[in-house]
Amino acid sequence: MPVPYIFTPGTVIYSAQVNANFNYLTTGVVNGSDAPVGQVGEYIKLTATGSIPNTSGTWQLVNVNPGSLQAGDWDVTATLNVNQFVLGASMQLSPVPPGFTTGMNGLLTSAAGLEGWVVAMPARAILAGPASLPFALTFDSNAAGSFELIVQARRAR
Repeated sequence: MPVPYIFTPGTVIYSAQVNANFNYLTTGVVNGSDAPVGQVGEYIKLTATGSIPNTSGTWQLVNVNPGSLQAGDWDVTATLNVNQFVLGASMQLSPVPPGFTTGMNGLLTSAAGLEGWVVAMPARAILAGPASLPFALTFDSNAAGSFELIVQARRAR
């Protein structure tokens, strides 16, 4: 026998009716595992690598695009791994795609120089259609090197 759900006193709706009425809900996972494409919990990792130019004390722009996200609601994070001793590195979405809550800006600077990660602000992306992810990276370096931009997204709805 179907399981009854009681919504208001005296009103009983059986599980077969509930399942028929709510079959439009998005399916997926809520336990942190990867869900199939298009379902809640779907995980995407996009990367772009490139060279850090020797800028000799001036900021140099490098444009990269690690890929795109499909329509849906996404929780997005981005990190920039700087594999070179630099005076500064920055990143931001440019232009910011429609539906993103932030430009995912991140900045790492040091007068003494450093090497490591730039962590950007996370964003929620509510996309009506596919969105390309164009990032503008800038570097201030006294020697050539390399970088890796990593964008991670999990479908929230």
